[in-house]
Amino acid sequence: MVTNVHAYWSPKYPDVKALQVQFLLEEIEHLKQTEFPGTPVFICGDFNSMYNSAAIDLLSQGSVDPKHPDFIKNNHGGNNPYSSSYFKNLNSNSSQGKSNSNKGTSNEKNSKLDKKIKSEKEKDKYQYYDYGSYSEFGLNHSISKLTSLYQHFLEFDSNPDSFTNLTLDFEGVIDYIWYDAESLIPIGLLCPLDKKQSKKKYLGFPNCHFPSDHIPLMGEFLI
Repeated sequence: MVTNVHAYWSPKYPDVKALQVQFLLEEIEHLKQTEFPGTPVFICGDFNSMYNSAAIDLLSQGSVDPKHPDFIKNNHGGNNPYSSSYFKNLNSNSSQGKSNSNKGTSNEKNSKLDKKIKSEKEKDKYQYYDYGSYSEFGLNHSISKLTSLYQHFLEFDSNPDSFTNLTLDFEGVIDYIWYDAESLIPIGLLCPLDKKQSKKKYLGFPNCHFPSDHIPLMGEFLI
């Protein structure tokens, strides 16, 4: 069974992409159970999602916790005041205030602590969108051993020097070939382009040699 994906494009909505992948996986599971039992699965395409996103974690790990950062409300572009980086900065500022001793009163320090506690309570209360049962139980699928072809051979997806999309304002891996490792044996792939050479020679994609802003991916398998 071969499926092709083009997930929502905007980096502001990683939650939408994760849910799109969840719905796709549910449909694949239904087809495998009702019409194509025992059939190996390929899931290929443009997921518009990078390594460690909820969409890719769902595919690679089989589940995503409902508290995944991609589900944080108003976390579009990392501006959510309740994000982990916000609390990290707050702690850092508090430590700095300590090192510059005698510059702040104990009342001021207690006030900062009170604000932090209130923010953490707000974080727990307001942080996440409501996706019904997905918010309660998280995302999951039961397709055995879904594996990224390029990550398997080259640790490509997690390498910051890898790319499948290279433009003047973005570079990264957002395209994937996923396969059922329980039923399929990969024996080869199309070698990816080198980022440094590509940027030096072409600046970005598309260009006169590559008609798309995405590079092609290809694999060869034994069934």
